[in-house]
Amino acid sequence: MEGASACLTIHRALSVRCKRRPSTITIRADNALEPVSLTLVHATIVDMRKPHKGDGVTDAQAQAIGHLTINFNFMEQSVESLISAIVSPRGYGLDEPLLSPLRCAAKLDVLKKLVGVLAQHYVPSHENETAYNHFADSTRELISKAKVLNTFRNRLIHWRYDGLEGKIKIEAGSKEIEERSAEMKELAIKIMAQAIGLRSGDYTLTFGRQFGKKSPQ
Repeated sequence: MEGASACLTIHRALSVRCKRRPSTITIRADNALEPVSLTLVHATIVDMRKPHKGDGVTDAQAQAIGHLTINFNFMEQSVESLISAIVSPRGYGLDEPLLSPLRCAAKLDVLKKLVGVLAQHYVPSHENETAYNHFADSTRELISKAKVLNTFRNRLIHWRYDGLEGKIKIEAGSKEIEERSAEMKELAIKIMAQAIGLRSGDYTLTFGRQFGKKSPQ
């Protein structure tokens, strides 16, 4: 396997299994094992590192991705804060060992389950039931939106080098990335508000009733 054919195979081999030899390695591609010159592998990697005309990522896209990364982290932190307010409201950090190994999608699944469990843990009253139902519905809606944004972020961040075109490919334009970034920030603020209003000063579950309009005396 020489020349362009070898380069194409190397580009396609996103994960490789190598057998050490003095001058060759074996790359698994298309369910076949073929020896490739180490010199050719090195030359291909060097070529991949070279700047290409129209490298696939504009300055505006790169800047937008930076903004999105910051706001995604804010969104993920707000999810952790709401989970913490449910599980460990006194700030003992009991949730940290559970959350630290989880990705954002898994944290959202945990939050959704906890929202359902809360129905069994507030003091029964008409006011609390109404407040809980509103809290649960709005939080589930926020979770659904966060999942969509998380999927967008994953597809964007985990880009792939296009060996056929010789460049990085990011499909989303800078405008769309900035829009999704702004949505993440707005969502983070709303989720954080859910965490702040979940309990009263004595840690009783109130679901934000304490911030509602008071009846005139």
